[in-house]
Amino acid sequence: MTFHFAWSGSFPVLTPTSFSGSHFVLPPSRALRKVRTETAAMGRSKNLILVFLAIVLTAVLLRRLLGVYGLVVPLLYMFFDVNWSLRVTWIVLKKVVFSRGSNHSFLDVSESTFIVLPSDMDLNLHMNNARYLRECDFGRIKFWISSGMMHTMRRSNCGVTIAASTVRYRRSLELFQKVILRTRVLAWDESAFYLEQRFVKEDGFVHAIVLTKNTVIQENKKERYVSPGELVQLLSGWNMQSPTLSHDLHLWIQYNSASSAMMKNFS
Repeated sequence: MTFHFAWSGSFPVLTPTSFSGSHFVLPPSRALRKVRTETAAMGRSKNLILVFLAIVLTAVLLRRLLGVYGLVVPLLYMFFDVNWSLRVTWIVLKKVVFSRGSNHSFLDVSESTFIVLPSDMDLNLHMNNARYLRECDFGRIKFWISSGMMHTMRRSNCGVTIAASTVRYRRSLELFQKVILRTRVLAWDESAFYLEQRFVKEDGFVHAIVLTKNTVIQENKKERYVSPGELVQLLSGWNMQSPTLSHDLHLWIQYNSASSAMMKNFS
């Protein structure tokens, strides 16, 4: 089957003109869409089978190892975020026990690696959107600890809290995929640090980018406020200036300011 273009008004229309035997050739765009659809369906089926096997294997192991007490583990996971607590504990222990004295510079990139697990999946059988922010928690904790800023903030009796975050998703993360999370500070002002976190494949492909505003808060409101610039100076030993704001970060900060003003009008 062959095709030719005919004009209908202002638009070209693709119409068949002939057949070749009992077969015909799809237009390239339709053929490509068909291949992509079939590939995606195969990928979803594979992920579904892997998730099911992981659930069955977990249930069998719990029953074998704990017997009737196997119910305790599911109950713990229902009422407490066990994985989060274990991951944070491991990050702290790894730094204290294995990496003592190996802090990186505050402006350096901090890297952590994780694998997408069945517990990270959603109904679309790829990593759930909320899990990106969860992994960012671990990445930021490691960044603050390994840069030495966590110790500096503790000595100054202050900490940081997330005031804003934005995620730019580019491509899904699939089951058992190995991912590198790269965390770095972009800039700081009189009240907050601005961090960027990238979810990167081993070949360098960026799957998602997260921007966060980390506002400095004083634990004791009666004490003098310590600004991000002062914290950096205490950490580095000199008056380090913030890197210049990139165009997109400047626009993002403006958006957050406008959003904050709008919310104040609602209250």
